Amino acid sequence: MPAVGAGVTREEFEALVRTTAAELPEPFRAKLGDLAIVVQAEPSRAERRAARVPKHDELFGLFQGAAMTERSDGDLPRLPDRIVIYQRPLERAFPDPAALAAEIRTTILHELGHYFGLDERRMEELGYE
Repeated sequence: MPAVGAGVTREEFEALVRTTAAELPEPFRAKLGDLAIVVQAEPSRAERRAARVPKHDELFGLFQGAAMTERSDGDLPRLPDRIVIYQRPLERAFPDPAALAAEIRTTILHELGHYFGLDERRMEELGYE
């Protein structure tokens, strides 16, 4: 695992995200083939609004797409679903490398939960909130 913490390079952070995704349990990892995982430095205002994040809270990740529970066979083609991981908010909140890696894992699982159609309450019950 690359040395990580506040101020790591984008390449180091992306490597940590890839490593973390590769270490997820198989049922989750199998679904990652259907999703793109991308890293952005910060969420945009539109992304924060879409996620309904209060002004002084951080946004660590965002699922962009249609949940599996909202799809049908007659759907028109659309953009690929993706999970966005926000580097700087994660680094600010988790400067310790082990804590950062753990939160990246939790964030990916949380966003996968949205992909599977889980709501915030259910993800909190599962420990992915």
